[in-house]
Amino acid sequence: MICVSLQESTIEDLEKQINANLPFTSFFEFRLDEQSISMLSWILRADRPYRAIITLRSTGILPETDRITFLQKALQLGADWIDWDQPAPFPSQEPGRILYSYHDWQKTPDMEEIKRLYGERKHKGSWIKLVFRANTFTDNLTIRKVFRKLHDPQLVSFCMGEEGQTSRILSCLWGSAWTYAAPSPEKKTAPGQLTADEMSRTYPQSQGKREPSLYFGILGNPVSQSWSPLLHNMAFQEKKISALYLPVEVKDPLPVLSSGFFQGLSVTMPFKEVLCEWTEMLSLSPEVNRWKSLNTLIREGNTYHAENTDVWAGVALLENFFFFETSKRVVIWGSGGVARSLALALSEKNCSIRIQARNEKKGKVLAYDCGGEFIPWETPILEPVDLLIQGTPVGMIPHTQQI
Repeated sequence: MICVSLQESTIEDLEKQINANLPFTSFFEFRLDEQSISMLSWILRADRPYRAIITLRSTGILPETDRITFLQKALQLGADWIDWDQPAPFPSQEPGRILYSYHDWQKTPDMEEIKRLYGERKHKGSWIKLVFRANTFTDNLTIRKVFRKLHDPQLVSFCMGEEGQTSRILSCLWGSAWTYAAPSPEKKTAPGQLTADEMSRTYPQSQGKREPSLYFGILGNPVSQSWSPLLHNMAFQEKKISALYLPVEVKDPLPVLSSGFFQGLSVTMPFKEVLCEWTEMLSLSPEVNRWKSLNTLIREGNTYHAENTDVWAGVALLENFFFFETSKRVVIWGSGGVARSLALALSEKNCSIRIQARNEKKGKVLAYDCGGEFIPWETPILEPVDLLIQGTPVGMIPHTQQI
């Protein structure tokens, strides 16, 4: 179940966000402050088409007694839950409508500490929300362990941060009562938060009743711009394959590969080349060995087999247009994984290769390896070419405004 978090200052703006997200969910959290508490009666009107959590955090401006009084009023007006960010029992005769929340913005603690935090908040009939910061991929798997240990249907738990997106997406499958989403990309209220639209359209399997048999993902940093999760999950649904494809945005890929969680991974920047050196964990195909760049990992027992399908796709596309019937002049912008793979593959097709790259050192090495020519980035190319390959991060997040 998806709960959309809303934080608006006017009823008009709230209504707009609610209507935009009703196609995806009928469950909303209203994050109020001293300026917006006057909207409470409208939010909790009797004919509202949604369930509501009311949240009013302690900011030091509103006296604590007034905050308690306000949340008690929210219960009287019919709030389905109020969010209470203290471990001590909230003064109410309806404990089943209190969500005891805890947030650690720095880390994910170990299992013993999580059990302690949970026990502090486990009052009669209470609901509990435990949210932590993910600093490595394995923090997500700690959340899975939490649900397997506690078996509490009234528990909400996941990790924040880009590295915590796996647990945000999978928490309901693991046992969470619900997960949280943003109303739109511009209105995200926590790091790593996905929109309700993304959760519903890109990861519909995450709201099912049974965990998929297989997990796949795209490994890189960043990966939020990738269409891979949407396309793969649509294909899995169409073919009725019990699988889910996830974004895996990490700083360190080692915990991902060591976890054994994924059956296969697509690999994008900045890991395409560096992972070729991890020969203790990976077996490299002849092409990857030759081109020193990979984009696909397939799990084989406790290790992964590395392949490079960038080349197969690029060469096959050009062969469809009979590109290689005569020698061709090719200019490649960039010196990263895709640029390297295609430069070496096209040189084997008797193409004349010229490399233009901002990283002069890498560009010269690549030009030498493919028997081509290096051209400084600022040097204009005036003579005709048959093919230009754009292999730089320009245009991708966070470089969307660069040309």
